[in-house]
Amino acid sequence: MKKQSKKGVFVVVSTDKKGVFGGVQDPDNDHILHDAHMAVYWSAATHGFGGLASIGPQLGSKISPPIPDLRIVGEITAVCTCTPEAEAAWRSCPWA
Repeated sequence: MKKQSKKGVFVVVSTDKKGVFGGVQDPDNDHILHDAHMAVYWSAATHGFGGLASIGPQLGSKISPPIPDLRIVGEITAVCTCTPEAEAAWRSCPWA
């Protein structure tokens, strides 16, 4: 896959199959995330789906290591832009 010449934004995406992912959204294709992580579980301290975008996964969460390129197959049900704090938390890949 070609390297991106445009910079994307770090987002949290939910899917119709109940998948939740954090990563850099491809500027040309909403269904592709770069440097993506899967949220296997997020702790109560995260304060739900919205917390994944505002404060990021907190202690007790289970976040996968990065996936270079992830193509989401199916429907996207939500896309939330992450704060810098949330992005840093995702990139730390907590796994309780």
